[in-house]
Amino acid sequence: MPKSTLIAVAAIAAVHASAQPAGAEDLTALTAEAKGIAMEFANTLKSELKSGLIDGGPESAIEVCNRKAPEIAKKLEARHGWRISRTSLRLRNEKNAPDPFEKEALRKFDADLEMGADPSTMMVADVVETSDGKAFRFVKAIPVASVCLGCHGESLDPDVAAKLAEMYPGDDAIGYQMLDLRGAFTLEKPL
Repeated sequence: MPKSTLIAVAAIAAVHASAQPAGAEDLTALTAEAKGIAMEFANTLKSELKSGLIDGGPESAIEVCNRKAPEIAKKLEARHGWRISRTSLRLRNEKNAPDPFEKEALRKFDADLEMGADPSTMMVADVVETSDGKAFRFVKAIPVASVCLGCHGESLDPDVAAKLAEMYPGDDAIGYQMLDLRGAFTLEKPL
């Protein structure tokens, strides 16, 4: 076979291989990458929340979740090329409503929690078909930590409760205890 034909066949094979679904090794790598990004989001948000609490108490932390969390997600999206957000079955912000994939993952997490699973280890990862083609989806549970309780706990300061009612009239994200399932970080990457 002439050299130019071999090069063309190799180029077609490379294009064909890149169009194939991700293999097990790719899924492992994508899962590891998604876990790292989710942890970066979690750690950055937790740091911002702690700073907000120190600077202005729980009312300031509400602003962090409302304004800074989406900014953190956008910066991470720009850096890593993933769609990144938060969701929950008990919403505070309707913009974070789960899609069917996320809802199924959150329900699985709730069932696993009922069986005694550790919420800090709960995650779902899969390749799904979207309107734009195949995408890798990753959902990582967010267990309630002590930093969350000032705005999501059972006993809220009256000023915090008033601010939440003002900002989120349909708030369903209160009454949590430590290690309850607050929601999830959700990531998506087109393949």
